[in-house]
Amino acid sequence: MELEQVTRFAPGATVLTDRRATRARLLADLPGHSFLHFAGHGLQNPDDLASGALYTYDHREEGPITLSDLAQLRLTDARLAFLSACEAAVGSYDAPDEAIHLAGSLLVAGFTHVIATQWTVFDTIAPQVAEGFYARLSSPDDRGQTHLDPARSAHALHDAIGRLRDRYPSLLWAPYLHIGP
Repeated sequence: MELEQVTRFAPGATVLTDRRATRARLLADLPGHSFLHFAGHGLQNPDDLASGALYTYDHREEGPITLSDLAQLRLTDARLAFLSACEAAVGSYDAPDEAIHLAGSLLVAGFTHVIATQWTVFDTIAPQVAEGFYARLSSPDDRGQTHLDPARSAHALHDAIGRLRDRYPSLLWAPYLHIGP
């Protein structure tokens, strides 16, 4: 369902699902894209900074995509990453003000704006956040083509979350945050 929400606002997007969503493919394709929307499993142990990882289809065989893998990328056209994955912005207990987490590694890699989560996200809420976010982020041009404006990321997330506040307890909508200018 989240995939449908994202592709509605990003027609022609490269979509990696199931067997195509491999560690090697994601890391190889990422330098050629300005946007990343990762809807999957993530994990960060606050006691072990190096443990941050995103889990692709083949993570059992090839290993997950680690915080280090992401931070080593040099992405020159990266604009917006949306990590719809649990704990993608969990920092360390020892250094709570440091951005040593998956979202921070994407900033180091070159993304200007990163949307991420501080704890577990729920499959019923994530598509609603994505839909509200991309609806606010998108605008049509003179030819009717949809364009996403990452400069509006913080406001788009604020508006998307605002629509959920009255309907759901804060545990469900509060983990989402924006990192960037």
